[in-house]
Amino acid sequence: MVINVLGGGIEGLLYSGKGFFVGTGLLLIPYLLGGLGAGDVKLMAAIGALMGANFVFYSFIYTALIGGAIAIALIVKERGFWYPLKNLLFNLTFLRGNLGSMIITSDKKTSSISFPYGVAIVLGTFCTLIWGGF
Repeated sequence: MVINVLGGGIEGLLYSGKGFFVGTGLLLIPYLLGGLGAGDVKLMAAIGALMGANFVFYSFIYTALIGGAIAIALIVKERGFWYPLKNLLFNLTFLRGNLGSMIITSDKKTSSISFPYGVAIVLGTFCTLIWGGF
């Protein structure tokens, strides 16, 4: 924020403030639900304060796409490709009301898969720097 205030005065402060609040707001709900850490929220807020509201919004979109791709890759790596596909096809074929009783159980222990979302945030920010908005 200091850089933008020194370079643009009150306009720089408003520019940084909007970016900060947009960056914080985009990841605040996932943080409150326990899906992200506070560092991820602070990183997105810092990007917004430095680069502005439009930039951080586009960065968030790229980040979500990259994070989704990383999550799918980790699920396929952890649980294999055929088990989730078989589970989906079974549920779509025999869906007659109670989805919970029709889920195929696996022999594998179900565990949560986590990864540092900061990697996706950084890659999304670089994509925004390279390609800009849509």
